[in-house]
Amino acid sequence: MKVYPIGSIIQIRRSQYMIVSHFKTEKDNHFHYYYLCVAYPRGYVGADRLVALAFEEPFDLVHEGALIGRGKSYLEDLTQIATLAQQLDAKVMKRIEFLEYKGFEQMEAEAIK
Repeated sequence: MKVYPIGSIIQIRRSQYMIVSHFKTEKDNHFHYYYLCVAYPRGYVGADRLVALAFEEPFDLVHEGALIGRGKSYLEDLTQIATLAQQLDAKVMKRIEFLEYKGFEQMEAEAIK
């Protein structure tokens, strides 16, 4: 997973947006990472016009924002954290599916007795 820096310009269908922030949410013990975007070149025109785009959503990169000073290490850390969270979610879901399947097998065995 590659995470793009603030200031990057992306295109979704025929509209362009600038990444102005990164944020995460938590739902059901799963972390989800997003870009917060504004229309480009207009910029911020109101909170109701902000666009949240999940890191894994597809888009075309028009221009990658600059990384200056601490921005590079911040972005590297964020990329690593988001990637690990995504991998952990996948492992946890596989384990849950396995346990659910094992539980189903056990229920079947008890029903046969």
